[in-house]
Amino acid sequence: MTQILGLILLSFFIISVLLVPFINYLYKLKFIRQKQTTRDIFEVRTPIFDKLHAHKIGTPVGGGALIVIVVSVLYLIVINSISIFGVEQTSVYPFKQEFQVILITFISFAALGLYDDLRKTFALKRAKFWGLRFRYKFLIQWILGLAIASYLYWGLGIDLVNIRFFDVIDLGILLHLRLYLLQMQSIFLTVWMG
Repeated sequence: MTQILGLILLSFFIISVLLVPFINYLYKLKFIRQKQTTRDIFEVRTPIFDKLHAHKIGTPVGGGALIVIVVSVLYLIVINSISIFGVEQTSVYPFKQEFQVILITFISFAALGLYDDLRKTFALKRAKFWGLRFRYKFLIQWILGLAIASYLYWGLGIDLVNIRFFDVIDLGILLHLRLYLLQMQSIFLTVWMG
């Protein structure tokens, strides 16, 4: 547990040191938020949303890339140096495969967010819709979630969930996929709605 806390603090420190130069670099590249005209999933304009987000015009877009890069590099360093330093690890499933699925999930959803940011930054004048359409985000999230849940079920054999103060519940394939997709969708909808 102390190793995990140390890694979290190390990543926080590295990101804190690199944040201001990275934001300046984003300004230099002109990765800034443009004036937006958004539409909801029914193609109806949403002027209240535009008004509420008007204060973000001119702020840099793509700052999450710094977090993704730092966390991914730290992951690769740690996962490859665990055996060198003889750190004891406990894992029910194959250790590297567990962490690889976490990294792949992290990077795939970050790539989706980066693609959305790039569309908002560069394709604003060409497309009538600002950013990636909600239905496409939703569909891509479900496809990614289904692929990851399938790998967890068939690749690692994870078909149960531990609910604190209750018990370990064997989900079976259908409930496993549904629960995982619902969890992934709720996490990423709350992040993207902000």
